[in-house]
Amino acid sequence: MEISKLCAILIDILKLQVKVVAPLLSMDQLHNLLGWEELPRTRDELEVLRIWIDELAQNKGEELVRRHRVMLRDQWRYFVKHGVDKLGKPPIE
Repeated sequence: MEISKLCAILIDILKLQVKVVAPLLSMDQLHNLLGWEELPRTRDELEVLRIWIDELAQNKGEELVRRHRVMLRDQWRYFVKHGVDKLGKPPIE
């Protein structure tokens, strides 16, 4: 299955699972939390990343995201290369 189809499926799944109290992270907030020089270029990948990181920040705290930004980057790269896990989420925890 191609990455764009996987992203579309993942977006739908994550939207159902995210309990949004506030709007999703803005691009500036996402960049500040992750500190990555380069964010995904496709709209679908970027939306999946925003939902994933927003969910992590809401459930585990923004400080955890900041402390583990390198690990999250590596997991994101793995996700983009290999696709989603059996639960339909990027492989994190």
